[in-house]
Amino acid sequence: MPPRFVHLNVHSEYALTDSTIRLPALAKRCAALGQPAVGLVDPVNLFGLVKFFKEAEGQGLKPIAGAQLMLDDGEAVLGRVSAWCIDRSGYLSLSRLIARAYSDGQRGDVIGVRPEWLFQEHAGLILALGVDSPIAQSLSGGRDEMVAAQLDEFARRFDDRLYLELTRTGRSGEESFNRHALALAASRGLPTIASNAVRFLDRADFDAHEARVCI
Repeated sequence: MPPRFVHLNVHSEYALTDSTIRLPALAKRCAALGQPAVGLVDPVNLFGLVKFFKEAEGQGLKPIAGAQLMLDDGEAVLGRVSAWCIDRSGYLSLSRLIARAYSDGQRGDVIGVRPEWLFQEHAGLILALGVDSPIAQSLSGGRDEMVAAQLDEFARRFDDRLYLELTRTGRSGEESFNRHALALAASRGLPTIASNAVRFLDRADFDAHEARVCI
């Protein structure tokens, strides 16, 4: 059987600010398209996890639990990363990171995870660095030495659980990041994943999504 595409970078209505996707509709659409699994990475929360598992498994899909984390050093946002749970230890690591972000990482509207927290709580997690990640910020500034140092630091903790995430959604900086990411993947032996920032299910839902973001 040929490999089938799996969406990993999905936000649901539980993202609160940037998605109109309801979980029952998501599961039904993935099943109808013959996709074997789907990953959920709502920003800094696991609010929809129980419902996500129920709906996905009800449609014969493998649910992949995760979250989008905002890395923040206490003074500035460093970027966003996506983390998925491999097993129970990954779920516990992610739960502790999110709980700590709410208890100790709030700065204005930012609910941030300190990089050192992530490096302490990484067991059972897969991490993806994409166009919004700290390395993307460094690449856009031409800071090659910082990119190398950042990748070394992530790789020391995550080893073969570290991926570079490629997207083509028309957002600013994507193509430049993809070129650099592919070169880094080739030179460092890092695996890549292709994803789409899924925030609504149908083209006709774009206006409703934009309205929700504005509200």
